[in-house]
Amino acid sequence: MAGFHSPARSLTRGHPGAGIAAAGTIVAAAAVLGTVIAGANRGFDLTDEAYYVLSIEAPAAYRMTSTLFGYALHPLHVLLGGSVTALRIVGLAVLAACGAAAAGSFLTLRRTPDEALPALSRAAVVAAGAALPAMYYGFWLPTPSYKEVERRGPHHSPEFRVAVQLPDRDPAEGLGKSKRAAEQAAAAEMLRREGVEFAEGPG
Repeated sequence: MAGFHSPARSLTRGHPGAGIAAAGTIVAAAAVLGTVIAGANRGFDLTDEAYYVLSIEAPAAYRMTSTLFGYALHPLHVLLGGSVTALRIVGLAVLAACGAAAAGSFLTLRRTPDEALPALSRAAVVAAGAALPAMYYGFWLPTPSYKEVERRGPHHSPEFRVAVQLPDRDPAEGLGKSKRAAEQAAAAEMLRREGVEFAEGPG
């Protein structure tokens, strides 16, 4: 139809700034993904994530569970060396891939010869689709702060007491033969105090 003017075509071919906008979208999406990956070793969630990680780490330790996902993901947990950071990055990669796939499918389903987008614009839409789930996934975790409270014992075999602090919660303390072990003990104490507990394992 001679009088028909495609909005998509006008947006991408009629405006010289469309390429700049698309490039900016790609850069922004990469910045979001990079920021979430860089912060994957930070944050401490006392609700869903704590339950999921503990269930994945020791699926048989719970008296009752609504699903068996802990057993399904336990091999991945072992493969990643028990790293919560690596588990988060894998989860982020899955979410980003699903978002990108959904955006790509949207473009494929809606595309007609008259509305075909330039490659850069298509890449921008896919990049945005990958970044949007990451924004939800990574930016809401509160970040704990750890403080060494005490160090005692001989120099060759010290014992550390560390406190962990989260916003709007009282600090919890833990003891360990290293700062890392004390931090983990403090985090475990925080979880126990907030009601995230294990049942005793079999045997």
